[in-house]
Amino acid sequence: NTRNIEDRLLEYVAEQADLKHIVLSFNSVNYVDSSGLESLEALIVRLRDAGVTLHLAEVKGPVMDRFDKVGLTEHLAPGQVFLSTHRAVVALRGDSKPAEPARAA
Repeated sequence: NTRNIEDRLLEYVAEQADLKHIVLSFNSVNYVDSSGLESLEALIVRLRDAGVTLHLAEVKGPVMDRFDKVGLTEHLAPGQVFLSTHRAVVALRGDSKPAEPARAA
């Protein structure tokens, strides 16, 4: 499942030459296993190498605690984790215009 998400995101990035940011909503994620953590870390690095910053939104406390424990948050700069997807989109757009609905993956 994580490999499929990674492949789809990287394919999307390849199609969008001017893409600078991706927001991944974790609102339905209650736990991330070691395989998922490795995939997420690799995705952050691969996107960064492609000039795209991965942002996380709506990460639940226990999941964020796990990210901290394994050092994943060391790959995230301040401003890459948001309390809500809406806040992420507004912040990344740099204005207060209403956000367009996200495209279904």
